[in-house]
Amino acid sequence: MSIWVKADSCQVYMHISGAVCSEHIDFLEYNLLNRLHYGYRRIIINMQNVSMLDSEGAKMLSYVRDQVSRKGGELIIEGCNF
Repeated sequence: MSIWVKADSCQVYMHISGAVCSEHIDFLEYNLLNRLHYGYRRIIINMQNVSMLDSEGAKMLSYVRDQVSRKGGELIIEGCNF
């Protein structure tokens, strides 16, 4: 798995590629929630080049989406076919 991050004053854009396995879940969750704690309320994740996302990854994305929503933010997932 690799992550490329670009941020401006109001949003974060993350491009994730490769296989997202269970050993990546904690790192990815921390990375996403950390952006929320820095004050970004709009997080866009491009997952078009993700070759695999297991069920733990899907649960984590759902959890992060809930946390972002509770803080008045928005999590947008692009290109997810899982």
